[in-house]
Amino acid sequence: MEKGGGRIGVFVGVILIIAMYYDIREYRIPNKCILIGLIGGLVLQIVPNGMIGIVYWAIGWLCVGMLFFPFSYLRMFGAADVKLFMVVGSCFSLRDTLEFAVVALWVGAVLSIGKMLRHRILFYQLRVLASYFYIIFANRKIMKYRMETSDSRGKENVLPFAVPMTIGYGIWLVMKKYGITIW
Repeated sequence: MEKGGGRIGVFVGVILIIAMYYDIREYRIPNKCILIGLIGGLVLQIVPNGMIGIVYWAIGWLCVGMLFFPFSYLRMFGAADVKLFMVVGSCFSLRDTLEFAVVALWVGAVLSIGKMLRHRILFYQLRVLASYFYIIFANRKIMKYRMETSDSRGKENVLPFAVPMTIGYGIWLVMKKYGITIW
């Protein structure tokens, strides 16, 4: 974490907790929460870094947005999840943000497998995923991932991704404290 990491760490944690609350309750994250996060990220970049903080802020959220946008376009992530990653990117360096993202994605994978096992849909979802990749390779064309929610399963197939992001953030902070890095 950069200078002022304590303030930034707490701010991002609060934004993630608020986003998680809405994501669990409503399966959506209000744009107000994202906007507050981006504005707060801008302020927290300018205070320790001066006007060059605007550049750090812009590079952070733009790079993360470009990296994760394809997953939203293909419907593998919700747009709000990508915007929440962009908030984190606006507050931290690109390296720290990518490290956090890897941790959050691993937590998301574990929680997803657990949820699918609990609802006894793991093998069903693996077949859906395998057929998606088969169609992509057979047609040699990228297509949007269609999640099967029209049956009686409802939200069983959906993981509010702000949850693994928040848990992953806590794990990532502990990793940073003890000097554990992914790369």
